[in-house]
Amino acid sequence: MEIAATWLALGLDTDNAIFYRQSDIPEIPELTWMLSCVCAKGLMNRAHAYKAAVAENEEAENQDPDKGITMGLFGYPVLMAADILMFNANKVPVGRDQIQHIEMARDIAGRFNHLYKGQHFVLPEAVVDDKVQLLNGLDGRKMSKSYDNTIPLFASEKNCKSWCVKSKRTRWNQVSQKTPIAAHCSKFTQPLRPRQKPKACANSMPMVLAGAMQRTWYLNT
Repeated sequence: MEIAATWLALGLDTDNAIFYRQSDIPEIPELTWMLSCVCAKGLMNRAHAYKAAVAENEEAENQDPDKGITMGLFGYPVLMAADILMFNANKVPVGRDQIQHIEMARDIAGRFNHLYKGQHFVLPEAVVDDKVQLLNGLDGRKMSKSYDNTIPLFASEKNCKSWCVKSKRTRWNQVSQKTPIAAHCSKFTQPLRPRQKPKACANSMPMVLAGAMQRTWYLNT
């Protein structure tokens, strides 16, 4: 229910989108298995999430570069491909950090079509909005549950304010070491000036994100 409320709070238009729960469609995990049987391991080796996990192990000087890496993480791009290919999507709107998932879906679909001699799956194309920026998490990296650096959508006003200030200061420390802040900062990541008190945080994150992206969302509570 929380996930559903999150999508609706962020403005999902159910008149123009099919809103479904993945676990209600058994064909998706079935297709995931079929695609995994034709997907090359080398393709999964190139996945950003897997490579990042391996890099962390190497930096920690672990003897096993795959330490702590599960098959769930390693094979996740195949599940993403099944999500996309199941509905024969021609164009898929994604953020820049998700382009690789579309490219992998294309590769897997193309291999399946080649092996079974037919156009069984549409080769999807990524659609990226150049105006959409990558949101930074609390530690300066991209905001992701995998990094545990997100700001919960329905956080209390007190926690929301604290996390927003932390995110702004983290962004300031990173950018100020490279180039002037004005060249890179968005409304969401704009640093606090000395002695400037943070403004009162909205009761819910949609209002904060709306200001950052110059949009208005409405949430009935």
